[in-house]
Amino acid sequence: MPNRILSLQIEKIVQGGDSLARHEGRVIFVPFAIPGETVEAEFVREKKEYAEAEIVRIITPSPERREAPCPVFTICGGCQLQHLPEEGQLRYKVEAMREVLARIGKIASYDLLPPVPSPLPFHYRTRTQLKVARGELGYYRQKSHEIVSIDRCPLLIAPLNAAIEAILRSLQRDRLEEIELQAVSSGDFLIVLRGDQFPHDRAEHFYETARQALPLKGVVVGNRRGWHVFGENFLIETVREKRFRISERAFSQVNPAVNRLLIETVLDWSAPTENDRILELYSGIGNFTLFLAERAGTVTAVEGNRAAVEDARRNLQTAGLTNVTLQVSAAEEGVRRAVREKKPFSQIFLDPPREGAGKAVMQGIASLAPRKIFYLSCDPATFARDARILLDRGYVLKRLQPFDMFPQTGHLELLAEMVCV
Repeated sequence: MPNRILSLQIEKIVQGGDSLARHEGRVIFVPFAIPGETVEAEFVREKKEYAEAEIVRIITPSPERREAPCPVFTICGGCQLQHLPEEGQLRYKVEAMREVLARIGKIASYDLLPPVPSPLPFHYRTRTQLKVARGELGYYRQKSHEIVSIDRCPLLIAPLNAAIEAILRSLQRDRLEEIELQAVSSGDFLIVLRGDQFPHDRAEHFYETARQALPLKGVVVGNRRGWHVFGENFLIETVREKRFRISERAFSQVNPAVNRLLIETVLDWSAPTENDRILELYSGIGNFTLFLAERAGTVTAVEGNRAAVEDARRNLQTAGLTNVTLQVSAAEEGVRRAVREKKPFSQIFLDPPREGAGKAVMQGIASLAPRKIFYLSCDPATFARDARILLDRGYVLKRLQPFDMFPQTGHLELLAEMVCV
């Protein structure tokens, strides 16, 4: 484009949190803007079908605009929407979700329930991954692999910010590549350090010092010699009076308060009885498994992460539940096995990662023909793609409810119920 700086009228916020404007019919993506604003923006990238621009000046600000509380907002790649109040964030994210469902899945008819806000807009995250280069610690810059140094993050719970402060103060970080902080709602946490050349004896000294003042349960180091554990390599979470072991290589939801609301909603919608046989895919540590099994006749739980399956096995034993079959395999193999063995399931529940379940899994689910399917998604686009397969096989999207699992970001969680008609 000959003019690198133009005045743009912002139309909407799209999935992921960027705003959209148009110039001479061409789509322009502009981060950190709000619908209705007029901005002066400079083009920074030009693609075949769209361009990307950055705000130079806000000509007409939205009345919704607020001062972001984080000093590195717009630089750090972690957040996209801190410039909006939480109510506005959620409203725009739901609008973007509806547009994605219509565009990708051709899905327009369903009961959209009111979105569920996060009880905590800040200091809700119990997990994060930090990058390290030349001793500097932080998150990646927007659309870059350059590190933005931080000494705390307003999304993290207080113990994890204290952990960052301790790392910056006491841990020698050369040859360290990545740091993962994992916590539970009590504040207990683990630190996972990764770096092929990182000497693990440094972690032992750091662990012995830091645990004197912090609820640090263990430090785990991954280097070219393998894995080294100082203290524990797991945490204990309590959800609805149930005890969950979560090892350092297993997945857990980053927002415990919203996770509890999700569990309540899944149980309310599925309302399992002893007559139900449930197939659960991507079952992890048993976050939903235990509560479904408490009410259903049987549950077959399929998970590909062996560490998570071992956690689930222990969690089921602690809960005294014996009606669950754990299967260590990818979801596709789990579905294929169920089809091959002609197992009748009345309900299927799946909670895939961001890339979704995919064609083979969804076609297999349709072949099993359960009465109800509950799909928990952290990416509306992949959900729309997957749901379309079921709709084409005779299912109806009965209801859908968004959950703000990730305030301040462009991401949205959704729970959908699909029924066979």
